[in-house]
Amino acid sequence: MLVLVLLEQQVIWHLSIPYERGKLVELADPSTLNEGLNVEEACIFMKIGLLCTQDKPKLRPSMSTVVKMLTGETDVDDEKIDKPGMLSEFMHGPERFV
Repeated sequence: MLVLVLLEQQVIWHLSIPYERGKLVELADPSTLNEGLNVEEACIFMKIGLLCTQDKPKLRPSMSTVVKMLTGETDVDDEKIDKPGMLSEFMHGPERFV
């Protein structure tokens, strides 16, 4: 199980680095760019993923908010995106965030 958690953490960190540089589009498969990928929409989905993996669970959006962001009813608030922290939560337990 720890190997799976470590792998998930690596994927999340891989996503957060281009976000911090303002280059999420670099994560898109180049072949999809030629096939008409909606880059703006893809970046929104990646930002939502980062919001859902915030270090502190209380900073993560509710599922109803996620649905509203996915459907365009609510904007994705970039300022609320912080470093992902799923591994630190797993290693230190929920009491770390109280």
